[in-house]
Amino acid sequence: MSSQPHVPHLPSPTATDERAWLRSLIKATTPFEVGKVIEDLAEALPDCETAVLLWDGDIEAHPSGTRVTTDEVTWAQRALVGDGFFLDGDGQRAAWRLLPHERIVLLLRFTSRKVAPSLRSVLERNFEIASHRLLQALELTGVRSSHKQLERSENLQRALFTISDLAGSDLDMPELLRGIHEIVSTLMYGENFFIVRYDPERGMMHFLYYADVEDKQGPDITKEEPLEGRRHTLTWHLLTSGKPLMGSNEQLLEQVNGPLIISGPNSDDWLGVPMQRNGLVHGALVVQSYHEGIVYSREDRALLEFVGSHILTALERKLSKDDLEQRVRQRTQELAEANRGLQQEVLERQRAEQLQAALFQLAQLATADISEDTFYERVHRVVGKLLNAENFYIALLSDDRLTLDFPYYVDAGERRTLSRPLGRGLSEYVLRKATPFLGRIVEFHPKLSHFAG
Repeated sequence: MSSQPHVPHLPSPTATDERAWLRSLIKATTPFEVGKVIEDLAEALPDCETAVLLWDGDIEAHPSGTRVTTDEVTWAQRALVGDGFFLDGDGQRAAWRLLPHERIVLLLRFTSRKVAPSLRSVLERNFEIASHRLLQALELTGVRSSHKQLERSENLQRALFTISDLAGSDLDMPELLRGIHEIVSTLMYGENFFIVRYDPERGMMHFLYYADVEDKQGPDITKEEPLEGRRHTLTWHLLTSGKPLMGSNEQLLEQVNGPLIISGPNSDDWLGVPMQRNGLVHGALVVQSYHEGIVYSREDRALLEFVGSHILTALERKLSKDDLEQRVRQRTQELAEANRGLQQEVLERQRAEQLQAALFQLAQLATADISEDTFYERVHRVVGKLLNAENFYIALLSDDRLTLDFPYYVDAGERRTLSRPLGRGLSEYVLRKATPFLGRIVEFHPKLSHFAG
């Protein structure tokens, strides 16, 4: 005699059981929590071996986060393409779509007994409240997710505007870099943060900014260094591969190609993204956490990558502006030097012309039919055009070389004629040395007489 298909049903629950189940359902606020209650309720079906709830756009997630198998995805897809219920040929497996317009499928596996197609009505009757509770949880999560996404978008927009403003400001580079650090900290945990610039043509790197609560020494931010000097470090892998790195030291080791040298204190979580332009890496941004429980997500990585491209543009604008200002200052100095040289050349040329004119006038005086006194006066006048000659005299050595005669002597506007024996005056010094002398009397000898001759 053939066995009849088995129609599972939930035993009539006691009032206590029903209240306990409803309390569990009410306490469950997230879709994952509600999903777990549904799985527990389904496993209470007679002869139910396992109950698994799958959801997501591609039916690729368990409420518990367990990895979905290919067989489970195929099984769930059959409930989505049909009328919402699929019973396997051997009658041991069933797939049921809980909500008509949602991609949520409950997979049930029973023992060897046959399961009747009327199982669907049993499920709809017993899971009606739970299904609606799951829908409410999904809608609430969607609202929260949209609100968080809106907040993130607004924060990101403000961050990008601020970065642009910093690039065009008159702040010096250290202040600008501190401003960038503050901006990144508004988007994610960024207490420990550094920016490194890289010149791929020269193979040189430069830590522009470095802030770390554990690494008190840190790199030298005042100068460049060869990238090869940090070979196999996280920074080296980041700049040479051009790919973001994220995770603990163990996870990072799996992401890099080759050995890994940890430089500095060990962090609980590390996130670094390259800054690229035209396919070439020109720097990197790195944040890291030393606190257990503070880890970075894929969303943080994508956000830092996006912000990184704008930071690179801001840095290049700032560096170009500083370089232009430096070249303008240098060019201005060069032009000032050239102008001073030109002015000096003009002065020298004017003095040469004045000297030439004075020599010509002196030559004319030598042949002019004038008295000796007039000759000396005119010579004084010519010399006075070349320099300050308010106090001026002409001294002549006598034929016997024992007397110094002053045929022309003007001091403080008073003209005198003097004559005196040779002594140790400045005039005798110039005669003896046969060279010009320029200076104050004390520079010549402190015991010299104030007598000008």
